[in-house]
Amino acid sequence: MRSVGGWTRDKLALLAYYLPAFAKLCTDKVGGWYYLDGFAANGVNRTQEFPLAKGTALIGLSQSPPPTKALLIERNHDDVETLRARSIPFLTETLVLEGDANELIPKQLAFFDLPHLPGFCVLDPEGLELDWTTIQACAEHRRGRTPYELLIYFSTPGAARTGAVQAAGYVEKTEARLQRLFGNESWREVAQQQGRRVLAPGEASNLYLSMYESQLRNLGYTTVLSRPSLRQDGVLVYHMVFASANEAGASIMASAFKRAYGSQVPLQF
Repeated sequence: MRSVGGWTRDKLALLAYYLPAFAKLCTDKVGGWYYLDGFAANGVNRTQEFPLAKGTALIGLSQSPPPTKALLIERNHDDVETLRARSIPFLTETLVLEGDANELIPKQLAFFDLPHLPGFCVLDPEGLELDWTTIQACAEHRRGRTPYELLIYFSTPGAARTGAVQAAGYVEKTEARLQRLFGNESWREVAQQQGRRVLAPGEASNLYLSMYESQLRNLGYTTVLSRPSLRQDGVLVYHMVFASANEAGASIMASAFKRAYGSQVPLQF
């Protein structure tokens, strides 16, 4: 089991509310759907609030109608082996891979071989490990069609902390991280303002999030929604960012956001 913070419940509840409607809509209209989890862990979470609960990977696999195919990626070897075993009972053709999601996703999206089927991609890094090129690959896989929907966990405080780094020997590494996160130089002006102490951390966080959302819209996503995930003491952990180019998906997710926070939707096995 993976021990996680209590705020994780909001993330899991969001998927639990959204995916049933998404799965039914896709299956009724085009006969199926795809599921991708780029940071899949081992499929089971544990917190004080819920001792044993499905993680994002198993929430995706356990939907009815089930995904036509699922691609699950995780770096930790033991978690990969556990996830492979846990995925066996499900009806979905599932590919579980060990490695870096940024390297594997662009290469393995061909596993989703039917271009008429929509997809849902969960990209849930621990911090700033998600590269913009990975998001582009997901968005552009269905060329000429509505892009795969995205649910991204964006470390807003992490971006602000990274942009504020001025210590000798660390600046080059942190700048490279932000360059991969955004895929361009858009972050640099905000980081420079942080260096001049013009921006408070919260202001910088909001600007980084706004830039990120704007770039998603530039990829063709007509709806971009974000909601903060907070610790029990009110400290911001990250933002959940949803991107869709489908009106129905946008409506379903707007409702899911309202219902998920503080909900008691069953997540246990």
